[in-house]
Amino acid sequence: MRTPIVIIGAGGHGRETALLIEQINGVQPTYDLLGFLDDDEARAETRVGGYPVLGPVRTLATLPAHVQVALGVGAPRLKRHLDSMWLSARTLPTLVHPSVIMGSRIEIGDGSQLHAGVILSTDIRIGRAVTVNRRVDVSHDDTLGDFVTLAPSVSLAGNVWIDDEVDVGINATCIPGVRLGAQSVVGAGAVVIDDVPAGMTVVGIPARPVRSVSSDVGTLP
Repeated sequence: MRTPIVIIGAGGHGRETALLIEQINGVQPTYDLLGFLDDDEARAETRVGGYPVLGPVRTLATLPAHVQVALGVGAPRLKRHLDSMWLSARTLPTLVHPSVIMGSRIEIGDGSQLHAGVILSTDIRIGRAVTVNRRVDVSHDDTLGDFVTLAPSVSLAGNVWIDDEVDVGINATCIPGVRLGAQSVVGAGAVVIDDVPAGMTVVGIPARPVRSVSSDVGTLP
C-alpha cells in the first residue's frame, strides 16, 4: 500500500519534487501523491504537472494525520518557517532518487531530498529538510545543517561545514575545510576558498562578500 503524500509549493521546485517522487515510485511503488498545497490564489483549483492544487498551505490542517509532507520549496528560511508553522506533527520522509550514489556512514535528516545524480562519499551528516539538487557532489566528512539548499552541480570538497539555512547557488564550489555561516548565500559559479560569515552573500572566483542577508523569509514560488 502506498503512503499518501502532499507537496507544499507548486512552483518549479515543487514540480521537481513531484518528479523525484515519481521516479522513486518507478523503482519501488512507495507514495501516492495527492497533489500540491500552495498559497498562490492563481493556482487555486488548477492542476500542476498533472496533480491538483488542493488549496493553501493551511489546508494541511484538514488532512488526515497519516498524510506525509514534502517541502517543494528551495528558499532555506522559508523551509524553516513552513516547518515550524505546519509540520511539527507530520512525517517528513527522506526522498532519495534511485540514481544517488551513497557511500558509508551517511546520516540524512527527515524531510531531506537527494535528487538525480547526487554523489555522497563517506562520513557525511545531512540535517533536516536539506535540498541536495541534481548532480551535486558531497565529499568526505562534510556536514550540512538544517534547511540548507544546494543548487544543481554544486561541489563540496572534504571537511566542509555548512551551518543552518545556507543557500548555495548552481555550479558553486567549496574547497576543503571551509565553513559557511548560518543564513549565508553563495552565488552561482562562485569558488569559496575562505570561511563565509553568517548572513553574508558571496560571489565570484574567488568568492568575495557583497552584502548581508535580509530578514525576509520569502514566499512560495
